[in-house]
Amino acid sequence: MRVKSTKADGWTNLADVKSRMKEGQKGIYYITGGQAEVLRSSPLLEIYRKKDMEVLILDDDFDEIVFGAVDKYQDIELKAVNKSSTGDDLKDESDSAAKERPRN
Repeated sequence: MRVKSTKADGWTNLADVKSRMKEGQKGIYYITGGQAEVLRSSPLLEIYRKKDMEVLILDDDFDEIVFGAVDKYQDIELKAVNKSSTGDDLKDESDSAAKERPRN
């Protein structure tokens, strides 16, 4: 399967995406719907850009059907960036510590 990505010009495949994953990354992330240009500029991708993480750009209606039915590639979960539980993957220890500190 070949897909578009925030880290590759043109097309890439899931094996290459997996090889580019950051240490400690909890899944392969993707965004679906609309045109690729619109998806690439989505505010949902801002945190992934800040953390230098790759996100698949799935701009074909068929992609949404396939990725909705398949939840893993090999042993890696496929996660939609627009799901609230996916955002939990991006929190790190510094985020948790900031929440635990009382505000004055």
